[in-house]
Amino acid sequence: MSSLPRLLLALALAVQSSSAPPARWLLRLADGRVHRGVAREVPGGFEIPRAGTWQRIATDEIRSAVLESRALEDLAARRTAAGAEPSRRVEVARWALDAGLLAESIAEVDVALEIDPDLAPARRFVAGAPLSLTLPAGAERSLPERLVLFGSRAKPALRELAAAKLASLGSPETDALLTRSLSSTSSSVRAFAAFASRRIDPHARTRDLVRRSVLDPSDRVRLEAARALRDAADPALARRVAAALELDDARLRIAAARSLADMGYREAVPALAARLAAASSGHPGGTRAHILVENQVAYVQDFNPEIAQGASIADPIINTVDDATVLDVRVGGTSTQTVEIEGPVICRTLARLTGERLPEKPSAWLDWWKRNGSRYAAE
Repeated sequence: MSSLPRLLLALALAVQSSSAPPARWLLRLADGRVHRGVAREVPGGFEIPRAGTWQRIATDEIRSAVLESRALEDLAARRTAAGAEPSRRVEVARWALDAGLLAESIAEVDVALEIDPDLAPARRFVAGAPLSLTLPAGAERSLPERLVLFGSRAKPALRELAAAKLASLGSPETDALLTRSLSSTSSSVRAFAAFASRRIDPHARTRDLVRRSVLDPSDRVRLEAARALRDAADPALARRVAAALELDDARLRIAAARSLADMGYREAVPALAARLAAASSGHPGGTRAHILVENQVAYVQDFNPEIAQGASIADPIINTVDDATVLDVRVGGTSTQTVEIEGPVICRTLARLTGERLPEKPSAWLDWWKRNGSRYAAE
């Protein structure tokens, strides 16, 4: 072997021996991109796999380089220190994003928005994060329809982004789509339509939102509708929902009371107190009714003889036998059951609207209302 091939072989072996074994790295490049994956450290930079070979990245092209395992350990420590405080979780998300942990940063924001759906720092983070939406395919669907389908399945952070994209369209088609979506057969679509209505314009569909806040069978839909009505800042909406407290169906009354709690209007307190008083003072036996089923049989009881012109005539005496069944029916336990289920719900709603801390007992709240009712009536 000549001297030149020997020299080239020696140089190749030297370079290979000086390269670190491949590992998972977080490389933040000078142009803003992030490489998260397998890389190996070599003299003067890194190499990353590309199309079956190793592509070299010089040191001056790399802003920071951290092993992924080390970054994840640091993230876990920061997450533990932040606890359940939503604002602190957003700070953890910002650190994770700067470190190149995009998926983990979005997961932190999701946690914060689950705790407080209107947390301003979390919403600002979503607006500024480098996020993209992978919309459902389908040429037959318009862009607003695909955004609604995406948002109905998305977690809180991406749901915020989907609503923002809908708002940016600002088309009559979008408004009509949200109105239709509030009546969708899918509860997740109805919930997102109520959420997007709140983010875009909570005044636009108040009639549908009032109905959804009481009549919808899904707890999530009723909650989103109630939040939209809250953001509309119109006390008249609370009175419209409070009217459902007079319905015969106890399930709808309970749904209305819970929605009023989420809406947060103090104007609903008198209606809630009146309903609590009515439920607590109802007759314990409920409504009463009866039915009579009777069968009459006629018979000849006796005869009255009558004599006229030498002839005797028997005048029969007719009587009846009554065979009857009387059913007396009373609805038992209706009022008692309503108080047991409905009463605590109304008590919790009153506690949220008034800020008072009283036991979840109708009697305690009725006593409180006797002392404070005039003040709320004046308001």
